Amino acid sequence: MVELITPGLTPWQALELLYQAMRGEPGSRYYDMTERQTRCVTVYYADGMHLDLSPAELIDECDPRRSFIYHSKPEEPRSRDYKVLTNSFGFAEEYNTNCPVDLSFQKEYARRALKADRGLITMQKDADSLPVPEHSTVIGGKSAVTVALQLIKRNRNIRWATRDGRMPASVMLSCLTLEVAKDGRTIGQNLRFIAQHILDRLLRAKSAGTLIHVENPRCPGDIFSDRWPENHAAQDTMIADMRLFLDQLAVLLDDRRPLRDRRDILKAMFGEDVGQSVVDELEREIGEAIRTGRHGFGALGGLAMSPTSAKAKPAVKPSTFYGTKWRL
Repeated sequence: MVELITPGLTPWQALELLYQAMRGEPGSRYYDMTERQTRCVTVYYADGMHLDLSPAELIDECDPRRSFIYHSKPEEPRSRDYKVLTNSFGFAEEYNTNCPVDLSFQKEYARRALKADRGLITMQKDADSLPVPEHSTVIGGKSAVTVALQLIKRNRNIRWATRDGRMPASVMLSCLTLEVAKDGRTIGQNLRFIAQHILDRLLRAKSAGTLIHVENPRCPGDIFSDRWPENHAAQDTMIADMRLFLDQLAVLLDDRRPLRDRRDILKAMFGEDVGQSVVDELEREIGEAIRTGRHGFGALGGLAMSPTSAKAKPAVKPSTFYGTKWRL
């Protein structure tokens, strides 16, 4: 959010002002990296990352962070421009306050992320660009709820990559996740609870003949579902996606299934890189267990770690989503 100190601008003027300021003069660093969107200005980086900047107008000095952002499509007449109520800071605070904390998970994630940060800095110390500052702290890191949410967003990106129209908003999925967030669950359990809740909310709206309505709990009138779903067809597509996701998840979490089947499901749900990296890690752990004799065979013929080795593992066991390993 880019807070403007110039009041009274129209949506078009505010977005154009930020666009020209970020783009700069021909030949400047961001000139060919900046794109004007409907509600923000996007800066694209060579590594595939991007940054969305939304100009914002503070509504009331006594109510900080509650603001207007601007909606203005260049191809539409200016009569269709409008301001949008928002308080993204308030919702971020709501999420951070109410998202369950799993300290053992969080510390292990922070440890691995900090290690990765330092490795990146070492690799880039002779580079022409400056590295992104370290994102980890001693007690920082993601919760199992947040990792599950990110995986659901990744699945959404894969499903909607080849479709026309808008995809379900990330902030909407975050809000729905928070409605059922609870501590003590693994990533797999969180995936199941969150996906089922999203499906239930979509089906409830469909049965009422309406579109799903999701609102910022910290700012009435800040509607997270204002641009998606655009129509009932889009909502029905997401319903089908969530049903498929739950069916695939049932296979993924079934220890009796062959590793090959679960690998294929992982790749279908979260992409080739994530799916293969999880399987590679699992195979390494199984190989180590066999090499050291810390394994057994269950009634169904599946490989099982011995009780002794299980106790020696941390409470939150690794897997490999987003470069960090966590148990499903």
